[in-house]
Amino acid sequence: MQGPPWRALAHLPHCGHAPLMVDLALLRDTLAFARGVSERAGPVSRAILVGRPQALLMSAQAMETVLGDTAGRVSAAGGWAPFLGELFPRGLILRDGDDHRAHRRRMLPALRRDALQQHLARMHPRIDAAVSSWLAAGRLDLHDAARRLTLDIASDVFLGVRDAQEIEAAHHDFVQLVDASAAILRLRTPWVTYGRGLRARERLAAFLRARIPARRDQPGDDLFSQLCVLRDEDGLAFADDEIVDHMIFLWMAAHDTTRSAITTLARALALEPAWQQRLRDEVFAQGGTGEAPSVESLAELETLGAAFKEALRLFPPIPTLARQLLAETTIDGHRLPAGTPVTLFLLAVQRDAHWWPEPDRFDPERFLRGDPSRHRYAWVPFGGGAHMCLGQHFAQMQGKAVLRALLARGRWQLAGGSAAARMAFAPIAHPPGGLPVDLERL
Repeated sequence: MQGPPWRALAHLPHCGHAPLMVDLALLRDTLAFARGVSERAGPVSRAILVGRPQALLMSAQAMETVLGDTAGRVSAAGGWAPFLGELFPRGLILRDGDDHRAHRRRMLPALRRDALQQHLARMHPRIDAAVSSWLAAGRLDLHDAARRLTLDIASDVFLGVRDAQEIEAAHHDFVQLVDASAAILRLRTPWVTYGRGLRARERLAAFLRARIPARRDQPGDDLFSQLCVLRDEDGLAFADDEIVDHMIFLWMAAHDTTRSAITTLARALALEPAWQQRLRDEVFAQGGTGEAPSVESLAELETLGAAFKEALRLFPPIPTLARQLLAETTIDGHRLPAGTPVTLFLLAVQRDAHWWPEPDRFDPERFLRGDPSRHRYAWVPFGGGAHMCLGQHFAQMQGKAVLRALLARGRWQLAGGSAAARMAFAPIAHPPGGLPVDLERL
């Protein structure tokens, strides 16, 4: 579905950036861009982003209207297709309505609470070994170390892949795939970012497709095997292309966004040693730190959970979400015609001083004491509504397990001075220079 012509949005305040400059400013500093546009134009404005006239939305009320839609008036596929349509075709994020619900329902059993305990037991030896190697190194780039660990875990739990060379090759392809999702120049030639991302996707697809017959013959207990043999109540199975499409997106999401969350919280705790010690005290108070945790014991670490929520508030792994309106909708008093693409700046909402006093300060107490007056869509790092992140509980469980192990056995501080504290928001929240830390055994 094509978006409306530029003149159909002419009644909206202009964002203040010329075409192409919008894309560059957003990628350079998403938070500064969002705040500048919000101050200049308010919570709803117009822009030409990735070549499309669209509305930029920056309020909790807008998040609720769009993400909370239950009447089929909003399309995720229409929003994401220009960015991800060729890179992650037919993944859950690019499906709507009954089709989306049917595919989501098939994958849900692998991520329910009873399955999470099995996943946690499977990942614990990897976490334990990784933290031991980090402490032995003393100084390392924790962002890169978290990348290796989360990719190992995602490859094992989701695909049953343990070969180090295969995992490293997949990481190389995922880096190119994610970079391509934010590319401004959308050429298919292999010497530009977008073209390299398409080639990377082809390699990942070939890797998965070649393994489908063996997984159907001898399935394991990983998600890949489950999708290969799964049949719904009508006896229908996933086609090979559907399996490939779902697994590429899930494999990427299961490690890249979780790595971002782990890095962000580790960075915050390096900058806030009092909070680091407070979380360590909570871990020790629970006891049994040398044993594998359970889903229940991780849930009981309430302060650690609050710290993760605060880290995700400050640096949501995905700072913006894309949708398209299928019907005329009024948002924050502005009429938006059917077909309008919208970009939701959840980062701006999660740093809105109206909902979050001292919005740039790391303060997990916000989530411990709560605030009944805070808008329920003022914190949406996992999205909302029908397209709420399917793997959010898996991601939070994994992040808690990694930080619990690290807190129980060591303390850390930044090793690179002020440069090590820098963060970028796009395409996924990350420290552009890595996160060099000095680690000390307890």
